[in-house]
Amino acid sequence: MIVDIWEIVVAFVAGTVGQVVDGSAGMGFGPLATTLLTVAGLAPAAAVATVNIAKVGSGVSSGLSHWRFGNVRWSWVLPLAVPGVAGGAIGAFVFSRIPVESARAVIPWLLLGIGIVILARFARPRTPAPQLRGGADVAAIGDAPALALAAGGKTRRRARARVAARLRDLAVLGVGFLAGLVNAGTGSYGPVATSLLLVIRPARPRYVVGTVSLVEPVVAASAAAVLVAGIGATGVAWPVLGALVIGAIVAAPAAAYIARRVPARAMGITVGAVMVLLNGGVLLASAF
Repeated sequence: MIVDIWEIVVAFVAGTVGQVVDGSAGMGFGPLATTLLTVAGLAPAAAVATVNIAKVGSGVSSGLSHWRFGNVRWSWVLPLAVPGVAGGAIGAFVFSRIPVESARAVIPWLLLGIGIVILARFARPRTPAPQLRGGADVAAIGDAPALALAAGGKTRRRARARVAARLRDLAVLGVGFLAGLVNAGTGSYGPVATSLLLVIRPARPRYVVGTVSLVEPVVAASAAAVLVAGIGATGVAWPVLGALVIGAIVAAPAAAYIARRVPARAMGITVGAVMVLLNGGVLLASAF
């Protein structure tokens, strides 16, 4: 694929800014990079393939870091990863066969929706995780049976809690599939998976972010492989990919520094607002 210098410059900026944002807010690299690359004129399928390939490398490093610091809830890994890979492969297969003009018409709407999700995720204040009597922390609020037993609930209450817990377990499978499907068309796995998990399996945010970060490179790899197979290796903007990765590497030290200085909430709101403005502008321009 032939690319111009403008797309390479934008890719470098996207990698730099995306890495800073992801290091501070725990999400945003994929959707922000996809938004900037498509606005710069890169074909949607090529942009998403490029972003997903870049996320494999950066995601492995991030996921291993979360694993090292104990931020991974292992009981969620396979329920997220297996349907996520399936959703990513199916979504990429369909997306790679959509005409370029049709994809250009649909992608801004999807990215606008992701921007709104990110805004909603960071705009509302966090509520502290409840504690058991005596100060014992509840690591996973979604572990309803344990809470019921700790509270000394009746048999019927425990049975209802078990059923609710099983339903939440099934919902995790749905989250994995949906996030993989959306990621295949937008590069936006983290915002979807993280936001939905915090709703259906409320836990300390570090467990949700850590588990999603560990699973994300696997899902991104499945989407990237199917997209590359669909559009061909020549359809991938390799110079753009190189600029994106170099930008992320260059920004890594700054991302670590900024993450300690800038509140994640402010960074998340900024990213969501930028995505809404950019994709909203694209949609308005196409309407007139």
